[in-house]
Amino acid sequence: HRPRRWAQMNLPDGAHRPFQLFLTDDAWRMQQLLKWALALSITLGIHVGTFLVPAQGSRERGHLVWVSPLAQEVAAVQGGLYCTVTLIWLSLTACIKVSMHTQRLSTSNRPRWRCMANARALLNFLREPPIVWRSLLLLCALTALVSEHVWIYAFLLTDCFCQSPRLATVLGGVVSPLRSLAMTSLGATIVTFAYAAVGFHYFRKDFGHYCQDSVIVCTQNIVYQSTRNGIVGLSSMMEKVMPGDDMWTMRVVYDVSFFVVTGIMLLNTVVALIVDSFSHQRRGADARETNQETETFISCIDRKIIDTVAAAVGISDGFEYHEQHLQPKWDYMAFIFYLREKDAQDYTGPEQIIKNLVKQKDINWVPLGRSKLLEEDKSHIQEDTLARIEKQGRHILGELEGGARSKQLLL
Repeated sequence: HRPRRWAQMNLPDGAHRPFQLFLTDDAWRMQQLLKWALALSITLGIHVGTFLVPAQGSRERGHLVWVSPLAQEVAAVQGGLYCTVTLIWLSLTACIKVSMHTQRLSTSNRPRWRCMANARALLNFLREPPIVWRSLLLLCALTALVSEHVWIYAFLLTDCFCQSPRLATVLGGVVSPLRSLAMTSLGATIVTFAYAAVGFHYFRKDFGHYCQDSVIVCTQNIVYQSTRNGIVGLSSMMEKVMPGDDMWTMRVVYDVSFFVVTGIMLLNTVVALIVDSFSHQRRGADARETNQETETFISCIDRKIIDTVAAAVGISDGFEYHEQHLQPKWDYMAFIFYLREKDAQDYTGPEQIIKNLVKQKDINWVPLGRSKLLEEDKSHIQEDTLARIEKQGRHILGELEGGARSKQLLL
């Protein structure tokens, strides 16, 4: 610890904390890096979709070329910038998070145990979903940059689902009920297998070459052929029958029951699961957006109160002024990083108390319901923040119960 303490006391920040040389405001600047990466991915996707064309006269399947050498150079520059920005973000995130994991896992000062703690911390860092996602995007960009498969740049656009809250809500509406959707798909496969067995035994001639080999092959053909026409059913695979034919009654029961079970019941179950999940995600996103627009981020004070008090002292946009100058959230984040980096022996009394509270996940050190702007206004009476939070909790609980009742009605 001695060299690190000496560096912290005698060297500039950039010398002992490399990421601070480029990112003074760590958290905010790292968010900017992600925005730059998203902008580059969008421009690359548009560039690939516009200027990448099939090679003329080439018989190779999937052989693509750029319309001009300039288009190729522009794509290479954009791809290089994207890789650089993503590598910087991953490096800075590693500098911050690996050290945090190491501090949490370190139980001994022995070199062997420290090495094991560092290895486990690095492994935990690499297993985090955001790191895995960024690494996959970086791998796609590098593959497109150094190989002929430049069409892979198009996959970078999927980052929109992670960085756009609204698209993330849409994706969450599909991913959240994934287990229920998987079980529903399994049930649909079992039902299709049963219908394929019946068709293989009774209606093999009507199916033609679709059900000549086995029940498994018949099931595969039903799953594929019955959905590729846009309408779930067996009409596209089987021969037509008319009233008066010998198999008319059996075919009507067979065809219509398959359509009702798979095309109506099972598919509507899938739709109900997705709609219910999406509505739940949407309610949560709307609640977060409303909270961010109507309450201060740190102190949870109503926006109207801030605007009223600010207007009384001559500040036109009181809420924005309060969020950006009086209680900027990135300053609180930077203070937490500062405490994690600073040696425990150099803590002041308040820093030691706050460090312990942060470690215990206690937010009592945060000025909930307090603001310097309000405290300077002697006539202002602060509202009971805890009572207001409890009221909002009851409101959210009521919405969740309403969603549960809607789900029961749908199912």
